[in-house]
Amino acid sequence: MTLFKHTGSLEVYHNVILKFAPKRLHFTCDTMLARTKLYVLDHNENVGRFQAVTQAGVLRYKKSYSRSAKEWILKSVYEKRTNHYARELLRRTAENRTGINFPRRSVHPVSIEPASPCEELLSKRCSRT
Repeated sequence: MTLFKHTGSLEVYHNVILKFAPKRLHFTCDTMLARTKLYVLDHNENVGRFQAVTQAGVLRYKKSYSRSAKEWILKSVYEKRTNHYARELLRRTAENRTGINFPRRSVHPVSIEPASPCEELLSKRCSRT
């Protein structure tokens, strides 16, 4: 499978799930199920993030040294992860528990600082996505 399919996104999925359910801690079955469901909500909210842009509208990159290619390359910088699902989940839980309707809070996007693109690296940019 690795010869014709990239498994990077699956590896990222498994690495991030360890934040919700670390292997070094023991959880009961119900707790593990709840933590996995929370991670799935988090993953679904953040899986389709776009590449970040500067205030001028230029795509953002970061320089990274590739050991295999032995040269500097540019990697895409993506929008910050969000956790709006958690606020909504807490609001609905509180409403169900108390019977009181809580107002929804509006979310404002975070501004991103401008980054200076490196044209020569952009032209040689390699990507595994």
